[in-house]
Amino acid sequence: MKRIAFVLMLAACSSSSDDGPICPSNSFQLSGSVGDGTSETDATASNYQFVNAIGGSPGTLDVGFGPGDSLHLTWQSLAFDDKPVPATGMLVQAAPEPSYCITSAQLDSRSSQEGGGVSFVLDGLATGACPGAKVSGKLEGCAASASP
Repeated sequence: MKRIAFVLMLAACSSSSDDGPICPSNSFQLSGSVGDGTSETDATASNYQFVNAIGGSPGTLDVGFGPGDSLHLTWQSLAFDDKPVPATGMLVQAAPEPSYCITSAQLDSRSSQEGGGVSFVLDGLATGACPGAKVSGKLEGCAASASP
């Protein structure tokens, strides 16, 4: 199986904390490895939408980061700074890159003092549409809107 290592970011560098990377305004980063190959990509964030889980409705994160590329995560409990919540979702990439079903992830909402946005770890991955075929690997990243 092909191994993919992702490094997606704007030219501006992010900082990090014990809970993962912190993105600057209007940016998206994703890094790590999947399977047994490597690749690197730079991308610009677009279409950032974060809706927290409130009143029994699930939370959602949708971020576009290139033509045909997007990350979608959902979670069931309120996400707030330093309290990561379990999430699932889908990482969609334009061909020829593979897309991944995210069967296990952790999402952490960042405080306004940290610039807002979210950090996440995707550690349960499967190739293609869910449920997909499980693949080894782990991806970490962050996303932030144009205005916190």
